[in-house]
Amino acid sequence: MTVKFKLHIYIVFLFAISNYAFAQELTLKLTSKDSLENSVLKKIDFKKNHTNKTSIEKEINIFSEKLRAQGYFLNRIDSTQIKDSNYTAYFSLGQITKHATITIPKNNLYQPLIFKNKKTITIPLSKLSNTLLSISNELEKTGKSFSEVKLINIKLKKTTLFADLSIIQSKKRKINKIIIKGYEQFSKSHIRHFLNININTVFNHQKLKNISSSIKSLEFVSEIKPPEILFSKDSTILYLYLKKNSVNNFDGLLNFNPNNTTKKGISLNGHLNLNLNNTLHTGEQFKLLWKANGNDNQDLQVSASVPYIFNSGITTGFKFNIHKQDSTFLSTRFNNYTYYNLNPKTSLGLTFDFDSSNNTLKDTLNNDIANLNSSFIGFLFKYQAMSKDLFFNKKFFFYVNPKIGSRTSSSKNENQLKIDIETSFLWGLNQRSSIYIKNTTGYLNSTKLFKNELYRIGGVNSIRGFNEQSIFTSQFSFFNIEYRYLTLSKSYLYSITDLASLVNIKNKTISLLGIGVGYNYRINSSQINLNVSIGKETNKPFDYNSSKLSVTFINYF
Repeated sequence: MTVKFKLHIYIVFLFAISNYAFAQELTLKLTSKDSLENSVLKKIDFKKNHTNKTSIEKEINIFSEKLRAQGYFLNRIDSTQIKDSNYTAYFSLGQITKHATITIPKNNLYQPLIFKNKKTITIPLSKLSNTLLSISNELEKTGKSFSEVKLINIKLKKTTLFADLSIIQSKKRKINKIIIKGYEQFSKSHIRHFLNININTVFNHQKLKNISSSIKSLEFVSEIKPPEILFSKDSTILYLYLKKNSVNNFDGLLNFNPNNTTKKGISLNGHLNLNLNNTLHTGEQFKLLWKANGNDNQDLQVSASVPYIFNSGITTGFKFNIHKQDSTFLSTRFNNYTYYNLNPKTSLGLTFDFDSSNNTLKDTLNNDIANLNSSFIGFLFKYQAMSKDLFFNKKFFFYVNPKIGSRTSSSKNENQLKIDIETSFLWGLNQRSSIYIKNTTGYLNSTKLFKNELYRIGGVNSIRGFNEQSIFTSQFSFFNIEYRYLTLSKSYLYSITDLASLVNIKNKTISLLGIGVGYNYRINSSQINLNVSIGKETNKPFDYNSSKLSVTFINYF
């Protein structure tokens, strides 16, 4: 074996030994020679395993700071012991400081709320950090985000810390400019009234969180990324990164069948549903719904709303409905509402309703139907908090609309009272499961009521398992209960349990039950909702031949 080869083996051996030595893990132990002090040390977590001495020294300093935060300002290391890979540091804690007495100097121009117009306060030391943080937050809420809050002239006397409070206030920051990136046509009225920001709005970090949360509750726009702020010496610029969502949608189905009523020609059945949202970049909504169920019943609904008219906080809209009930009657209803948005979730306003219905029966002796006109004026309150799921469900919704009015018919004039209530809640059980509960209540009071002025309920959007608008009632309350299970990120299975109590046309109180199962899923720009349900009165058996299959196919554009 040559000398050169021996030297090579020796170098490799040394390199392997050195790698082992450097890779060897060091163990840190922090203790005290005093048993009482040691019990305090054991309650504080620290990193025990390290790769080098520098890491150990850094951890010891961090540990010492934790002790100071608990009032042991005089803590120090008495001694250290190193044995093999074990490193032991012995602490001496010193006397604990239990209270802090803080004084505001006379030249301090800011009076924190916690001082309550006093110049000196004494607090437990454990609350000192949170107290200083709360003072910083007070200043931050007023736009002085870069203020400095600290203690000066610190002295320790027995178990009390004495210090002066130093507050150096920064310049108040106001939003001087708003720049939209991505969706530059985003409604300026929404920026001012919905997001509640304008030029000279006081800036603070909570404001950014509120803006982000409010944007997420809008269906027609979404965030590309959270808002950002650019600070310069004399200005504060807010950047919003937005994307316009395709929320206009349409679904429809038309059937041409022989006319079984007249025995001549054909009849047109089916439905058309068109929803336009934010087409003009103002957040406006337009809805058109036409339905014909094949029994010579037809329903046409047109509605529209315009938010923040004339750049004010007022939203106005209308709903117009024409309903033809076979050969029995023809009703029209016009509803106008105007409300003020107190905040992004809460609205308060007035409603005006005008109803007209004509008896189209040849038999004029029918006392259940009459030619009538009615008008109502009402109060509106609405609160809604949106969820953040793909299907844009409401996390919580509450709507109440009490109305008073009068009805004119061929017999006499009568005063009437009407109340509409709707509330819903989506309760998330875990990442996949949730429970959805919705209640809808209607109440119409009058000395005498006619069939053509009653509520019409039943169908896929009210009590499932029953024909559309087949149930006439003056008073009702029903619950829609669903258990939802998320199968994929864009689809979920759901159960159907609908419970209803109502007063029917014969002024008799009955209870209804609807049960079933459904599946809702999205594919690209389409949403499909399938469900099958069956309904009955609670004291009667199910008739499985009357099961209802509902298929809703919505195309977004």
